[in-house]
Amino acid sequence: MKITLFLLLLIIFQVYSGNCYSQNAKVSIQNAQLRVEQVLKQIELQTEFLFVYNKQNVNVRQAGVQKAMQ
Repeated sequence: MKITLFLLLLIIFQVYSGNCYSQNAKVSIQNAQLRVEQVLKQIELQTEFLFVYNKQNVNVRQAGVQKAMQ
């Protein structure tokens, strides 16, 4: 009985995970010279995603995207 319930839940979760919104979200950012903070704001405006970070630990104002990705 426990194995049947486990397998049923596993199948349901597999079906649900195949159509996840995060895999299908499209974001368009035109300017390649934006700072990380600006890129995160653009993503938040265009999608339902929300970025939470501590500004004391992450310096998003000075670094450009290319520098932050290194």
